[in-house]
Amino acid sequence: MITSLRLLTKEDVTSLADAANFPSIGETLRNGFPYPYTVQHAESFIDIASSSDTDLILAIVDTSSPTTILGIISLNQTKLNDPSVMELGYWLSPPYWNQKIITTSISQILRHEPPPHLCSQKMFRVEALVQLDNLNSAKALLKNDFKRDALLRHHNYSVKEQRRLDCHLFSRTVSRSDSPVSTPKQGQNLAYVRGNFVHVNGPAADIEILMDHLMQIDLTTGTIEKFEPASSAWAQTLTSKPSIPYLYKSMNPASDFITPGFIDCHVHAPQYSFAGTATDRPLMGDDGWLASYTFPSERQLSDPRLAAKVYEKVVKRLLREGTTTACYFATIHLEASLILADMTEKYNQRALIGKVCMDQNSPSDYIETTEESLSQTEAFITEVQGRDSFKAGNLYPVVTPRFIPTCSKELLSGLGRLAEKYDARVQSHISESIDEVAFVKALGYEETDAEIFRRHSLLRNSVMAHAVWCSREDLALMKAHNSGIACCPLSNVYFASGILDLNVCQEVGVNVGLGTDISGGYSPSMMNSQRTAVVTSRVANFSKGNPIDYKRAFFLATLGSARTLQLDHLVGNFAVGKRFDAVCWSVEGGGGGVDVFEGDTSEDIVQKILTNGGREDIARVYVNGKECV
Repeated sequence: MITSLRLLTKEDVTSLADAANFPSIGETLRNGFPYPYTVQHAESFIDIASSSDTDLILAIVDTSSPTTILGIISLNQTKLNDPSVMELGYWLSPPYWNQKIITTSISQILRHEPPPHLCSQKMFRVEALVQLDNLNSAKALLKNDFKRDALLRHHNYSVKEQRRLDCHLFSRTVSRSDSPVSTPKQGQNLAYVRGNFVHVNGPAADIEILMDHLMQIDLTTGTIEKFEPASSAWAQTLTSKPSIPYLYKSMNPASDFITPGFIDCHVHAPQYSFAGTATDRPLMGDDGWLASYTFPSERQLSDPRLAAKVYEKVVKRLLREGTTTACYFATIHLEASLILADMTEKYNQRALIGKVCMDQNSPSDYIETTEESLSQTEAFITEVQGRDSFKAGNLYPVVTPRFIPTCSKELLSGLGRLAEKYDARVQSHISESIDEVAFVKALGYEETDAEIFRRHSLLRNSVMAHAVWCSREDLALMKAHNSGIACCPLSNVYFASGILDLNVCQEVGVNVGLGTDISGGYSPSMMNSQRTAVVTSRVANFSKGNPIDYKRAFFLATLGSARTLQLDHLVGNFAVGKRFDAVCWSVEGGGGGVDVFEGDTSEDIVQKILTNGGREDIARVYVNGKECV
């Protein structure tokens, strides 16, 4: 059945009454609908629908029989103090009930010309209440990019019938980017976020909890322009206006929190296809992890169609987990690496991406010549640097020698020259495991990994993964060349046979951020990376008496990672002038990993989120002030 929406007319009275009077529909009619429903009732309803300036009420019809009404869908202004918030409502007559019809109808009404009072606004918020057991409606809303904001316990669902039900509140911000816009006026591109903010704002890893603050965001650039307590004179002047355009507003003022988006310093995007498996081998060797799992998986992505499937899934997964910025390894394939860039642009994730380079000690069917590696790396850099997303600070090319054993000296030197020529960042693996360090020695090198990278101009402006077996001198050399470390606690346990000493790194002053190391680390969640960092710090002998806690782990996943990737001028916390990259947490009764109890302080709830929270507790994710999947 193909359906469409149209305005109700007086010719619809009989069909509307018939649809509303189906025997089993009485319990599901909207509050205020009489039952049985007469033709006179239908006439009155149509008069209201056609005369309201604040409501949009449309008929759902079968395109093969447009005189037959299947149901009604509406956008109603129910919050008189905030006319930019509309409530979505709908019902289908039981003979026509179909989740697909509802999904299609929601999509159509959101594209429809809105009620007159909204036509001049660039965006408005649509809310929908769904009873807890109404899975079909919940799925229809999720398919239309609605997000679950909160669970409303014993909500006053029907004033008339005194019914109080448990309901989910869903919402979505609708942008009117296709509306005709005249010369922009001051404030026209602004939106606001109100809630409780959590970030690190300073050189120390001390969490700052800012309860009930208002943030002003320039939607054109996603930049935070102002950030003050909601009690300030500036904020009160704004919030007293009924039409303030909220990008996001916390629903549970005591237990909802907003954190900076997480920044993953080390991800192997093509390895996501086997994440959660392949934890049974050492890193190196003929039957090791690289030879058995990694290289075969990466080799397959020479097929662009497969590359698109894998990369779309990993980008969407990381965003759902709250990762707004990721530093990716791709494969040796130029086309597939550009597809990864396309996917991060499509889903609005900030990304640093490198085409992997390897011209020795690699499988015969997954290897490049030195010339191919250099020419295709240069092609990748120039293509990415020519994109608007690069100019906007959303996408960066990264020179990416896989690691020293797979790169000849000629390739390392050539990549160093490219990094200098294009002022590009560098990423690789450094002193990762005992067998990797031994392999480098077996190749005839007398220097450490850090010294080798420095000699080939690849240590400057770089992020090096693992560094478990770096000496204090190596760490000092990295600091001197503005090189940071991507600490991957989970994969370090599996493959490095050691743990990065974060306290020594802090003493030396080298920047450290966290990474998941998909798929050497099996979890795509930066929350798990934080928790593993805390646990491994406690069990390691060298950190007895000075283990890191959840606060420092949170710092490493946000501002620490931003500094490591040299993006702290853009992201990492909520400082004015930075971009609004954020994760909005809603944990009260949300069915996730966090339960809140009477007497819990704001710090208690934040610690619970960072210790037990997960994807189910995330209501929204934003990058550059734009909502992501």
